[in-house]
Amino acid sequence: MYEVISKDSGQRLALCEQPRYVRIIPNTGVYVQCSADQAEGIAVNGTVFALSDQVKVCKVDTGAIIADAAQQASEILKIKAALCELDLAGGE
Repeated sequence: MYEVISKDSGQRLALCEQPRYVRIIPNTGVYVQCSADQAEGIAVNGTVFALSDQVKVCKVDTGAIIADAAQQASEILKIKAALCELDLAGGE
């Protein structure tokens, strides 16, 4: 899996199985799919980001992402359970 990260903010913009690298055809301005070594940008969900100054593409461990999401979900459930206990203790 690949992660597309904003160079400005460091935030994740997208996750994808395989990056869709693109380049511009000079006379027309049309983007076409190409190999990574020819790429000027990457297309993510219909939006093109410039590789040189907007984003970077990094290979990531899918298992680590899933484990992190599971941990976050578990923490949210604990918070919800604690809030329910507070409501019950308050007699509402």
